[in-house]
Amino acid sequence: MKDERIVILGMGGHGKVAHDILCQKHYPDHVFFLDNDVDKWNQCYHGSRCLGAIKENLSGWDGLFIAIGDNVVRWHLMNMVEKQGYFCQVAIDESSMSTRCIIHQGAMLAKGAILGVGSVVRRCAILNSGCIVDHECDIGRCVHIAPGAKLAGGVKVGDRAFVGLGANIIQGVTIGPDAVIGAGSVVLKDVPQGEVWAGVPARKIKENECINVETNTADIS
Repeated sequence: MKDERIVILGMGGHGKVAHDILCQKHYPDHVFFLDNDVDKWNQCYHGSRCLGAIKENLSGWDGLFIAIGDNVVRWHLMNMVEKQGYFCQVAIDESSMSTRCIIHQGAMLAKGAILGVGSVVRRCAILNSGCIVDHECDIGRCVHIAPGAKLAGGVKVGDRAFVGLGANIIQGVTIGPDAVIGAGSVVLKDVPQGEVWAGVPARKIKENECINVETNTADIS
């Protein structure tokens, strides 16, 4: 496994977090970056070089990880690479804890993340630093659970939803696809699809402006 050639899509902050995790099991000079930002090309980060743009350099890798924090952009990249026959590997930090759960391809468990028994983390979801996802939760595709967020047992989070820094969600609540939960919020009831909620207790403050992923024009070329 140390000798496998791994590529990280994205050389921003989230990409560097992924690099830190992946280099726990891979040599840094066998881990590479791809990024569409020309200014990052040929840059090195702790022994790993950015080789260029994403679409032009996807072939020939033993493993691939999408390290884009934006849920919608990550969704498009996930679909693009899967259509080309690639599947993303999991990135699980050694300090995270998970017990008798299911973690799908492309998911990340960052430093100190805790995942409870019977939970499911679906493709390309992010459980960021120090978050707690308790027993029997269902975390959808391309979800982002921000640092320090806490989900009680049986919470369901729909595809591409975002749960903000330090938010708390009580047991059994459903967060709809594309919903956004503001930092520090306390969610006591179900949140419908595509709504932005914040406060203590959390309430709707507006609609999410970027929920139509089929027509979203985010630049991933």
